[in-house]
Amino acid sequence: FARAEGLPLDKLIDTLGKGAGSSWYFVHRAPNMAHGSFPAGFRVRLHAKDLGICHEMAARFGVSLPVVERMLREYGELIARGYGDEDISATFRLKEELFERTNIMRAPPQPKS
Repeated sequence: FARAEGLPLDKLIDTLGKGAGSSWYFVHRAPNMAHGSFPAGFRVRLHAKDLGICHEMAARFGVSLPVVERMLREYGELIARGYGDEDISATFRLKEELFERTNIMRAPPQPKS
């Protein structure tokens, strides 16, 4: 949304990263994400493997893990596209495509005067 509003992403990330709602992940991954870069930290393919194990264990006990299932689908898509060795923040690639398809990232029309 910040991009659609034309806000300076680096400055926004720096400011939000100093607030009470910040996290290690945000401080260390958001700057790369803003520039479309996803250097390997926790690789997509390795997290998919670990989540797959978790999903299988839960299934044996009849437990449904919808968020895990969603992430496994997203990781599968990233791996199929050749992004398996990127950081898990690469899921932003899929979110960005969704935003573009739904026009969320486009600035709203300016009111006519």
